[in-house]
Amino acid sequence: MEARQLQIIPLDNIVQKRIVEIGREIMSLEAMAGQSNKDIMDASVKGDGTAITKLSKALHASQAKIDSLFSELEPLHIELEDKTKEFEEKLSGIEMA
Repeated sequence: MEARQLQIIPLDNIVQKRIVEIGREIMSLEAMAGQSNKDIMDASVKGDGTAITKLSKALHASQAKIDSLFSELEPLHIELEDKTKEFEEKLSGIEMA
């Protein structure tokens, strides 16, 4: 798989970079969401309704952004797969010649 990824980099660097950026952003947001869940639990134990409301809104916003990023990620993966397939077909044609 690693060798194949090395072939893809020059093929469509912009798409691949965006896929990596989205992946990093999703991981960061998921970490924040995890912390928000812990903070909500702590606020719940303390009976801090204001904090629960604020944290719940932040958690919802993070989850909405994660969902949006996954929606953006899917067509990018399809585009990259299509371009990779096209590249491999062209390469195969060159090797046959």
